[in-house]
Amino acid sequence: MSKSIIVSVGNVKSVEFNNSIDELVNLCITVDVSCEMVITQNLKRVHPLFCCGYGKLLEIKSIIDSLNGEIDLVIFNQELSPKQIANIEQILQVTILDRTFIILQIFAKRARTKESIWEISLAQKKYMYPRLIGFDSGLSRQGGGSFNARGAGETKLELNRRKLKEEIASLEKKILSVKKEKDTSNKERQKNEIPVVSLVGYTNVGKSSLVNSIIKIVDKVGENTVESKDMLFTTLTTKSKLIKLNNNSKPFILVDTVGFIYDMPTILYDSFYTTIKDITDSKLIVLVESPSDLGISQYDECLKILKRIGADNIPRIRVMTKSDLKGDVTSLEHFNVSNVTMDGIKQLVEAIEFSI
Repeated sequence: MSKSIIVSVGNVKSVEFNNSIDELVNLCITVDVSCEMVITQNLKRVHPLFCCGYGKLLEIKSIIDSLNGEIDLVIFNQELSPKQIANIEQILQVTILDRTFIILQIFAKRARTKESIWEISLAQKKYMYPRLIGFDSGLSRQGGGSFNARGAGETKLELNRRKLKEEIASLEKKILSVKKEKDTSNKERQKNEIPVVSLVGYTNVGKSSLVNSIIKIVDKVGENTVESKDMLFTTLTTKSKLIKLNNNSKPFILVDTVGFIYDMPTILYDSFYTTIKDITDSKLIVLVESPSDLGISQYDECLKILKRIGADNIPRIRVMTKSDLKGDVTSLEHFNVSNVTMDGIKQLVEAIEFSI
């Protein structure tokens, strides 16, 4: 496991600032990188050359030197420009990565379907295109660590800008064909008047488990459930299920979408068209939360992302999972459900039917 120092600048007293650091630590663990130390700096804006202040950078350099080569990586909690990467690496003399790179690595590990592999590959290549020079020396020292054993990390030294540009164009062409198929499918849904209901929320709050619980309610056998694991970004490809509680119920298509996180990289909005299209075409959004969430700021962040993709005006139902671990306070505005005891699941399905 590679050892790292995490650096974050901003309003150190804000809840969002500290939550985002905790989240980055968990993201790093997902790609087999341990966080040995977190260094913060209270800044109103990032330094254009070094992200943090130059004095703070020298302080980090002193810490790295004192640890006698134990630190493999310095990971910034902000997205770094190519110039910042090159400047910081020149001073610290270790590999410099940023939050976006780590997120892209996780997506690369989780991608399974052809469609999701294309989408994450496009996002990686667009991210790397302006950064080839800045990453070049660091990755040559980095070697074959497990966290970068797949995806853009392994190709930076062998790809030049021209080849990368050609690959980007090729992937965009493939994804365009997926978009056309998606649009055709959505038109068929609208023609058949089957409403779409999207589950959205932070990664690992229990969206896929909730899908499985709903399937068990409408299908006593519980067949055709979706993968559900206690890990970040289990779902990278949207999965759709036709849901009908009984013969007198109104059917709807339930869509399990990619989980949200703080500071979702802009480049992912451009690449993950299919997930975003499912959400924006929804008649209802079920916003899933969990008692293990970092706080109300996660809900606010979800609303920001919905606004960013133009889905903030779509009607919503808020659902709190894991009611078996928390008191049961169910209302039309905020449902408490349990995927263990199945409490509240049927009532939620009925509420969805009523809302569409």
